[in-house]
Amino acid sequence: MLQRMQLCSICRSQLARALLRGQLNKSGGQQARRITLSSFLGSRHLTLKESYALLDCSTDAELGVLKATFIELAKVYHPDSGAKTADPQMFTEIKEAYKVIEKHLKKKAEIEDRQKAEQQKGELEFDIKHTAPQHRQYLNYEGIGYGTPRQRQKQYEKYRVMRASENLRDYRTEKIMWKVEDALLVKDKREASKAKIRNTMDRLVEDLILDSMAKGEFRDLQGKGKPLSQTYHNPLVDTTTQNLNRILIDNGYVPEWISLEKEFRKDIRDAKERLEKKRYKLGPLPFSPLEESRWTMFCQTFEEEMKLVNKQIEKFNMIVPTMQQQIIPIKAEFIQDSVLSDYDAISRRMEKENKAECDRLERTGRGENYVTFVDVMKEIAALFRRGIPP
Repeated sequence: MLQRMQLCSICRSQLARALLRGQLNKSGGQQARRITLSSFLGSRHLTLKESYALLDCSTDAELGVLKATFIELAKVYHPDSGAKTADPQMFTEIKEAYKVIEKHLKKKAEIEDRQKAEQQKGELEFDIKHTAPQHRQYLNYEGIGYGTPRQRQKQYEKYRVMRASENLRDYRTEKIMWKVEDALLVKDKREASKAKIRNTMDRLVEDLILDSMAKGEFRDLQGKGKPLSQTYHNPLVDTTTQNLNRILIDNGYVPEWISLEKEFRKDIRDAKERLEKKRYKLGPLPFSPLEESRWTMFCQTFEEEMKLVNKQIEKFNMIVPTMQQQIIPIKAEFIQDSVLSDYDAISRRMEKENKAECDRLERTGRGENYVTFVDVMKEIAALFRRGIPP
């Protein structure tokens, strides 16, 4: 009975190889393709040996080789491959054989890994019954430090001090952050309150403007009832604000920062002209001691004037609408040095101005004399008409 079962197993293996390799003849091959291994194996699972035989692989083949063989056979026998050799039952048997071998290889790999781990663990184990471990001294002081116990104790104390200081710094940082967050919250509430007040004021102003318009207080405005000329359009300002600004400008209103800028620029220009005139009177360099003292006095006066101008500039920078329009304060030393070293240009300009002034006075003098002569002749003619003898 045992010999018959072995013979049957050998026959099944040989038949599987013949089916896969296609070595049967044409007449017997057509019948063999219709006969599957499950027809005489029944419903039992394939053995490992039968699985290797069905895939036609050696028992020492790797998983990658088995996978490649399974893919090639799947292309031949898969029912969706569209090939003439497609056989669903044969594909199922091939798939089952591949799973059996794959499971076997994975189990074998796990056993080998477990054996290696146990071997390494056995190598690391040592007998501590009669031998004190060398790392016992590092179980104290939280494993901090090295050297003798006294040295490690000092290092551990330093570590504790550093850790305490870090904890204190972190606590203070968090405390400051809490204060900042509270301050931001209060600031947000203040800003919300300011926005609310601002909106209320805007509505109040609009109501007052409407009341004034209803009373006729804006009837004397220049250009009343005529559309505003759209000569300039600012895309960053709404139309209502732009029209209001145009009305104010047309009626002579000038913002404070514009008038302030005109004032301090005129003051700078006049102070520089006065300093140039004084420099022209002193003559070219070098100065005598008397001229030097006079120039020093002129510079002190000029510096005092520039201090007043700088105060105006500071006020201007506080009320100007944009940062790009702010002006750097004037440095009197730079203007004094330029005036002192540029005597030739100042003298030419002064001589030209003096000549123009002389010509103007000469023309004015001639006109006055001519007017006086004409008046005399008119008086003489009036006397003759009155009948007074000359």
